Amino acid sequence: MADVFVSYKREDRSRVRPLVDALTAEGLSVWWDVGIEGGAAWRESIQQALDEARCVIVVWTLSSVGAAGEFVHEEAGAAKSRGVYLPVVIDDVLPPLGFRQVQALSLVGWRGRRVDHRFRELVATARTIIAGARSGQDLAPTAVPKASLLVRWRPWAIGSAALAALLAAAGAWLALGHFGTPAATKIAMLPFEADNDSSSRSLADGVGDEVARTMTNVGLPTLSLDVGRATSGEERDAAAVKGGAAYALGGRVQRVGGALNVSVNLGDPHTHEILWSNNFSRPAAEAAAIREQVATTTVRVLQCASDVIKLPGGRFDNETVGLYLRACGQRPDIGWQDQSPDLLRQVTQRQPRFATGWAKLALAASSARDTLPADQAAAAERESRAAAKRALELDPHNGIAYIALNDLLPPGHLLEHQNLILKGLSVSPDNAELNAREGELLDQAGRVAEALTYGRQAEKLDPLNPAMASYLTGFLLSAGLLEEARTANERSTTLWPDIPYFAGERIVMELRFGDPDKALSLIDDPKTRPAGVEASVIDDWRRFALVRKSHDPAKVAQYVRDRLAELAAGRTDPSTVIIRLSALGAVDGAFAAASRATPADPLDPEPLFRPVAASMRSDPRFMPLMAKVGLLDFWRKTGKWPDFCQAADRPYDCRAVAAKLAP
Repeated sequence: MADVFVSYKREDRSRVRPLVDALTAEGLSVWWDVGIEGGAAWRESIQQALDEARCVIVVWTLSSVGAAGEFVHEEAGAAKSRGVYLPVVIDDVLPPLGFRQVQALSLVGWRGRRVDHRFRELVATARTIIAGARSGQDLAPTAVPKASLLVRWRPWAIGSAALAALLAAAGAWLALGHFGTPAATKIAMLPFEADNDSSSRSLADGVGDEVARTMTNVGLPTLSLDVGRATSGEERDAAAVKGGAAYALGGRVQRVGGALNVSVNLGDPHTHEILWSNNFSRPAAEAAAIREQVATTTVRVLQCASDVIKLPGGRFDNETVGLYLRACGQRPDIGWQDQSPDLLRQVTQRQPRFATGWAKLALAASSARDTLPADQAAAAERESRAAAKRALELDPHNGIAYIALNDLLPPGHLLEHQNLILKGLSVSPDNAELNAREGELLDQAGRVAEALTYGRQAEKLDPLNPAMASYLTGFLLSAGLLEEARTANERSTTLWPDIPYFAGERIVMELRFGDPDKALSLIDDPKTRPAGVEASVIDDWRRFALVRKSHDPAKVAQYVRDRLAELAAGRTDPSTVIIRLSALGAVDGAFAAASRATPADPLDPEPLFRPVAASMRSDPRFMPLMAKVGLLDFWRKTGKWPDFCQAADRPYDCRAVAAKLAP
């Protein structure tokens, strides 16, 4: 089933192709009749695709509005009856009678540019209709949404008052130096529009307030405009320009059945172009959650817009800004490196003196290595190293570049990693990721209390970053603060419902450290089980929960044998087995798993310092294991020992034992 069916007159095929290509590039699956042979099979194929499409874009032209466009008329009628009709005009025409109740989007003169505000509006509207089709709701708009920034003004259509405002704004634009080095340094917050439904209007006010509050909390230069909803988009943009705004944020809220839909748009009020847009949808009962989600996701992108505003020498062209914001706005995966290397390559090619663009390219290329074949991975590493070097040449205080360089170091060399991280922190102490990386390193070295301090600082510096939330939850678990970790995870699942990692994190938290019954409940409920997890993983989770719940020595022993057999067969890794077996109190099995670690399959020592592994740390085999993984050498050279060695109830004198193990 396609997201979008494009209905058009065959004579217009060459003119429609750029639209199909642009929609496809936006990640939408598009069906049109290219490549289908004529005859009965041709009509049957079209009819099936039309019936199954979630949105039907009907392209009205001089050819298709007349009697010769009867097939287009039929397809438009079918789409309209299903509530998935989205009209577009590419000639200066009106749709035929019977199809004018829904205002058509104009792409007259469009040149295929995806940053064009009219195309962004088309994509936003199409996604709203698609979301409704997926949920079984009728989302076809009675009129195309006219949120601020969505309509390019036409001088001949503006009243005298609006024209006077625009002329005044133009004078302010020139006075502010928009040409050359602009003085525009703020992001304007425009009122969110809404349907007449009272709940939609209330949510629109709430979303706007939440976004503005979040912008202020993270220190973005915000301009709140006191303009009413009845004010035209052109007048709002003029007010934003007059107030010194580089960009303006607006949006619209719709209630459709039991769902709330929010569209958000960031645009350039000087040119009326949309630079970035996004859509959110949640059940009406989750109004508070969607406010937080919209604010969190949007302000993350606005922080990237601020990167551009702060550039010395003025902003760069809007097409490049749009590429950069798209890279920033891509949904992060479990690896957390959410910026696309392809988009960032385009950004740096267009703006070769943009240090942050180079640094983010370095980080994205470094992250991509793990998913590439060996030759491509080597090329990605070279690209990452070169991009980081270029970033630091342009800005020696760029902390992101140090993160990329740290990622290029081989695993296990803790002292080398720490030296590079601390060097980065010395020039960029407020970089959240660097704080989190130092916390991660200290967590691996058993300095859990310090790790938690760095984790809290990282989350405070960048509370809108899902990666910082994940780091902090892990550090809380290492410190044995299960309830606080649960609270942190609940916040993450609210703010980022589309990231399945957090649902898995919640289950694993209960599996290893919490209540096995709660873990089983989460596993068995489709609403709390993360999407896309393989059945074998679900079965593995369930078995571990049942074994841990049973407290049956025989079942535990069998589980240990099975896990060690999987490790011997190469179907799992030593760290995973140690985590499971230490949680079951199977100390001998955990040490047996540790003995199988190799340089090619190294041991992650972090789980060995969590509360559930206390019996391993008390065992005489623990310190020799630390010597094997290199931690003993790290402790000696830094002069700082793990927390358990400082505790009043420490099992032994770590330094004395270490001295006996000295080479």
